[in-house]
Amino acid sequence: MSLSVDTRYGKVIVSTPYYSFILWGEVVSVTLFKPENCPNGYGVCKEFVASRKKKIHTRRFLEEFAKQAAAIF
Repeated sequence: MSLSVDTRYGKVIVSTPYYSFILWGEVVSVTLFKPENCPNGYGVCKEFVASRKKKIHTRRFLEEFAKQAAAIF
């Protein structure tokens, strides 16, 4: 089950864990969708190792990810 959190930068979605052949292990994907791009499906995404999953689900981590991803967008 994925997690969806609204931040001041947009909506952040954390995926369920899946296997990444690039990282050779289980990862979760964290994606930021800005409000103006949400209908188009455009977002900024990054994979994190699933062993750090508990850290990823904290509000502080997701806000910081959204801030950095919004600067790229």
